[in-house]
Amino acid sequence: MKIFQRGASTLDLLIAFGFSIALCLFLLPPMYLSLDRVVKAQSLRNSVAQVTQASNIWYGKELMRTRCLTLQHPLTINALINDALVDRQLQTLDWTFSVKTIDSTGAFPRQRPTRIVITVTIPDESLRIAMQQALSPLAATNSALIFDVSIQADIVNTLAIMDRSTGCIQ
Repeated sequence: MKIFQRGASTLDLLIAFGFSIALCLFLLPPMYLSLDRVVKAQSLRNSVAQVTQASNIWYGKELMRTRCLTLQHPLTINALINDALVDRQLQTLDWTFSVKTIDSTGAFPRQRPTRIVITVTIPDESLRIAMQQALSPLAATNSALIFDVSIQADIVNTLAIMDRSTGCIQ
């Protein structure tokens, strides 16, 4: 009987290789899905931050253009895209954005906007639930996540010279 048998180490390598491939086939899909959710959550977080910053810039430009604290034109995602403040690719296949403002409440007939409401519509329910858990928005509906941020505008010195009936600077 021979001490060494031909092909035994090759068979061991094939068994180890087959086992590693089977292990990868079972472990990689769940790891890929969880990593994909993390990447999409970070992308959505960055997109919301970009829309927030762009909305503040747009309102500042609108103040300078019209000299009115009240909006003469509505804030929309298309206005941000047309002014090149956000990228057109922000509206992906996974979600779409909509933006609106909330005016302040007070005794004056014309109030300035104080808050921006960003609504992210996500048609895929499992993706929406994952994004809701990852980002913790202000509210969530059956198809959308709602983020609420304040408008960063320094208007303290402007209030003294504002025409209260029109909401514009005199």
